[in-house]
Amino acid sequence: MAFFTTPLAASLLSINREEAHTVKLETQLKIREKLDKLREKAGALKQISNSSVDNIGERKAQHEFQSDLTRSIVNTNIRK
Repeated sequence: MAFFTTPLAASLLSINREEAHTVKLETQLKIREKLDKLREKAGALKQISNSSVDNIGERKAQHEFQSDLTRSIVNTNIRK
């Protein structure tokens, strides 16, 4: 145990703590960058999903309009 009480050992332990802290910070930074990328992708997917829902709504409205128009034309032709 005398080895750990020497100034050299103390400075090596200090360096190892600093390196461990640096590695921890670098790891946190990488994780944050990956999370940011995932958030961007999620936002893009949400926009695509929303536009798909809008497109479905538009298609449904067009279909209903066409059905109403066809029904109106058929009813008009029957009356003549």
